Amino acid sequence: MKKLITIVLLAVITFSCSDAKKNKTTVDTKTDQAQNDTYLKATIDGVAFYAEAPHFIYDQKIISLAGISKDKTEKIRIYINYNKGPAIYTFGKGISNSDNLIYTNNKVHWLAAKTMGEGTITITEEGAFLIGKFNFTGVNKEDKSTKQITDGEFKVLKK
Repeated sequence: MKKLITIVLLAVITFSCSDAKKNKTTVDTKTDQAQNDTYLKATIDGVAFYAEAPHFIYDQKIISLAGISKDKTEKIRIYINYNKGPAIYTFGKGISNSDNLIYTNNKVHWLAAKTMGEGTITITEEGAFLIGKFNFTGVNKEDKSTKQITDGEFKVLKK
């Protein structure tokens, strides 16, 4: 009888421990999901772009925002003289500021800045997270080709 009680108790303990592991995994998954609430995504010439672990840095009134694709062949970088707070910032030829939006694919760059291209970025929130939207037409300096970057959105944690 003692053997039977011992076996039953061991079985109960074993199943309880495995349930605890399952519950722990669920909690970790929720935590991981909350950390993945950061994103930088866009559509580039009709193809979806999604950045792995995007980030932004705010230093001396300049915001630097960057995101790199999982295969590390594509990047989107945004630099803003952040002097208006959450607002619409306009980029492009003839606009006299040093703000720029850059799309890079396999080390080839398409740029929207004061000398070429055009675009806008709307920052809706700045704090622990930078949140906003962007669109731009980037121009390559070498061959003058263009890339359409549309439907850009981000929610990025400050580093």
